[in-house]
Amino acid sequence: MRNDYGLRTAGCGLGLLIAAALFTPIGAQSLARRVSSAPEGRVQFSYAARAGVCGNGRSYIQTGPNSYTGSWIGNFDDARRMDPCVAGPVRVVVDRAGRDVISIQTFVGPPSTASGTTDLGTVSTEDAAYYLLSLARQAEGRVGRDAIMPAMLADSTDNSSELLEIARDQTRPRETRRSALSWLGQSAGAQGAIPSSVTCVLL
Repeated sequence: MRNDYGLRTAGCGLGLLIAAALFTPIGAQSLARRVSSAPEGRVQFSYAARAGVCGNGRSYIQTGPNSYTGSWIGNFDDARRMDPCVAGPVRVVVDRAGRDVISIQTFVGPPSTASGTTDLGTVSTEDAAYYLLSLARQAEGRVGRDAIMPAMLADSTDNSSELLEIARDQTRPRETRRSALSWLGQSAGAQGAIPSSVTCVLL
């Protein structure tokens, strides 16, 4: 059957309920500690982007054919005015007030480090995705919503079950749940359905 978001869903059994118990990678715990214990101000880290993801490192990201986020100068077909779209890495910039994350910005393409930003360097895609999705599960307001996209840009990661958990969690802000559902739809790809091993009827 299909839900209101146009996603094909199926019933689930005991196996999915058991799978819902998430295992926290040690590296992800370490990344969270590194972000939390960094000097006051902005913190950034980078990781490999999945195939087809590129950007100019400043203002726009291409996540797929004719799928852009951000802003650019000129038209798509105006190569003289549009910055080159450079494949990876993903760079996440986290703003904090004390130890609380108050905003997340995502960039793809040529690396850079703004003045006053602590650069944690390159981290694994698994650790980055888990850390970001933990923010999506816990943070309020735009932080939770904005943490989902960079998690989904990480190379060689399958976050479908985590996204489904967030989408079903009625304690999460509506904008965060909608973002999770949107990325679930994209991850379904040409199959047009979320794998039955990680899907339930969405309420």
